[in-house]
Amino acid sequence: MLKKNLQLNEKILVLIILVFSLIINQYYANRGVFPIESFAHFDIAFRIINGDIPFQDYWLVSGLLIDYVQAFFFKVFGQNFQVYIFHASLINCLLTITTFYILKNFNLNIYQCFFYSLCFAILGYTTSGTLYVDHHSSLLCLLAIYCLIMALKTDKKKFLILLPVILGLAFLTKSAPSVYVFFSVSLILILYIFIKKKFIWLLYLILSSLSFIMFILLFFDFANIKLENFFEQYLLFPSSIGKNRIAELNFLSGDIIFDYKFIYISFIPLLLVTLLDVIKSKKNIFNKNFFFFLSFLLLILSLVIHQINTRNQEFIFFLIPVLCAFSSIFIYNYEIKYKKYFSVFLLLFCLFVTSKYHLRFNDERRFHEMSKINFDLSVDAKKIDKKLSGLNWITPIFPNSPEEEIKFLREIIGVLNTENNKAMVMSNYSFLSLIIDKNLHSPSRWYIPNGAAYPIENNKYFDEYKNFLIDLITRKKISVIYIISPVKVDELYRYVSKDCFEEDKTIADVKKLLIKDCSYFKRPI
Repeated sequence: MLKKNLQLNEKILVLIILVFSLIINQYYANRGVFPIESFAHFDIAFRIINGDIPFQDYWLVSGLLIDYVQAFFFKVFGQNFQVYIFHASLINCLLTITTFYILKNFNLNIYQCFFYSLCFAILGYTTSGTLYVDHHSSLLCLLAIYCLIMALKTDKKKFLILLPVILGLAFLTKSAPSVYVFFSVSLILILYIFIKKKFIWLLYLILSSLSFIMFILLFFDFANIKLENFFEQYLLFPSSIGKNRIAELNFLSGDIIFDYKFIYISFIPLLLVTLLDVIKSKKNIFNKNFFFFLSFLLLILSLVIHQINTRNQEFIFFLIPVLCAFSSIFIYNYEIKYKKYFSVFLLLFCLFVTSKYHLRFNDERRFHEMSKINFDLSVDAKKIDKKLSGLNWITPIFPNSPEEEIKFLREIIGVLNTENNKAMVMSNYSFLSLIIDKNLHSPSRWYIPNGAAYPIENNKYFDEYKNFLIDLITRKKISVIYIISPVKVDELYRYVSKDCFEEDKTIADVKKLLIKDCSYFKRPI
């Protein structure tokens, strides 16, 4: 009878977790907009449905997996903003439920599993709400670590088979941090396989990796994605940026030490218990607990390095509930006094930190640069178009006058709807193609003048992007280019001489450039 009650309680708790993790992400994703990030995959998914090819029809440095999965979501569930954010909500739900069952498998009290999982749901994808490559890839990396520790714990081959697949999916989301985590996982597996003589593991890992690579190559062939374009845009160009940023890292800087102090604090009990275990074990240093500890240590290092390299708002605090939970597990499994007090401390600490970051990143939407915005001023985005219905529109661009921004956007939509020539639009309002149901041939997912999205001057891939842009304009027979503020006209003129364009009058804060016959292009436009 007791067992049946526990099973019933578990089902109820899992149902609560499932609903909560979906609803909280869906709710906060509708709370304000940071156009450059909030719509990063919106138009691209629409363009894929309508035949555009990544790397050929738009320059791509990350997010390939998200683009195709979102295109599938749009195809199946309809093309609107609520479907768009449901994709992120589903990932939040998947990772939250997985966290619950992983903790339960490590024999943590079921109500603590429930508590830490809820905290995870709050600090997971919810801090962005909308699809974002860094969140997506980091969460998949955590899922890979879950597979690794379950393989170490259970010795079941299904986790070994899943591990390369999940790491591959993380890589196809964004090369970093997945590459860091890949090398971390490889180190742990090599140590474990050779120390424990588990050489059969190599067979499962190699077969799974080769199968995944073959599947991706077949998919690339089916989708007409050229490998040379993939290597240049997705691997070589981003690595040219990442190398410089890693070289500038100072591991003793305040950014690394203090900005992530709560992550380190939640990891300290796990560290101390592992050190005590190593001292006590002496000859049996490399036990499973050591490898669990090493897995989380290298995950923390990988994600902190990646977080700093992105030079973005923090998004890795979802590690805190996971580390608090495993610290509690390690304490319970070790002979130490006052276990209950340590457990209570970790619960209270996690509650405090989750509340703190919930207010900062979810309520204030700090990740999307909206911490100073009055959300009471927001307006239903259905005023722009019914496909955006449910989104509370207010942005850092027009923080005090969302109605004015909506009026501006409606004017742009009106102009683009009446444009009869083949047009290219360079804008961070990356929903215009889907709204007007017309491919606007944007050459990039987003426009960032710091050179992170596409090469700028002094990058060795500058000429490659210049040739790509000119080829796109020529191949698509573009006759007019619209550049919408806050994107600057320099995002075009640094690659193509302004003598090739004639400025035409249009609405304020929008540049309309008519393409003239020009030596830059392979044929007259």
